[in-house]
Amino acid sequence: MTRYRARAVLLLFLGLVLTAQQQWTLGWIYIRLVVATMAINLVCVLCWNPEVIRRRVVPGKGTKTWDIVWISC
Repeated sequence: MTRYRARAVLLLFLGLVLTAQQQWTLGWIYIRLVVATMAINLVCVLCWNPEVIRRRVVPGKGTKTWDIVWISC
């Protein structure tokens, strides 16, 4: 769950940096849509299948290398 927050904060920070340089209304709309989509996705997965989050966060035996790299991001 912390990674979702970190990604959302990163997107918000990038949006703030870009808007400080120019008028970027469409960028704000995009960032809001992405953050809202991530939040809705997280809530839905936590409600209907929280085991997915638990299994994806902690790499177990047989986890592929690319998956470990993806989890660490």
